[in-house]
Amino acid sequence: MPALIAYLFGMAEHLTRGLEMYSHQALRIIRTVEHSVAWKRM
Repeated sequence: MPALIAYLFGMAEHLTRGLEMYSHQALRIIRTVEHSVAWKRM
């Protein structure tokens, strides 16, 4: 049973880390798009 709990905690940590990386990348992509749109308006 403790092994299962440890496995679940490891999975949760892995998922949160993946989400953090994904959101960080998404923010960077959004910023890049905003910059290109601003450039086209000028």
